[in-house]
Amino acid sequence: MNTSAATLSPRALEELQEHYLRVKAAGSAVRLWERVLTPQDRNRLGGDLPTAFQDGGTVGMWMKLRGVSGNRALVEVAKKLNFLDEGTSEWLLRELGELSEDLASSLQKP
Repeated sequence: MNTSAATLSPRALEELQEHYLRVKAAGSAVRLWERVLTPQDRNRLGGDLPTAFQDGGTVGMWMKLRGVSGNRALVEVAKKLNFLDEGTSEWLLRELGELSEDLASSLQKP
């Protein structure tokens, strides 16, 4: 997790740190590999979970597959693994400056 504490609210930083610890665990990588990633995704990571995990960890695997920042990968993986709900995920992405303008404006429409 590479974010500046000065730019995030204390609660957002605490939330990110909590989920970083959950997502970085090997068990989370197994869940991601088995339940979320497609066979094509697994092939793009070399087809071998231990090697893919060793090369970049759970967040690194998602970054490689989706071409996103480490912070965004952390939030997206936590959401995919049901550690975060939709609202919390959007809040964290907004706090990180990672919520696209299109999505942010559509969320504000009634």
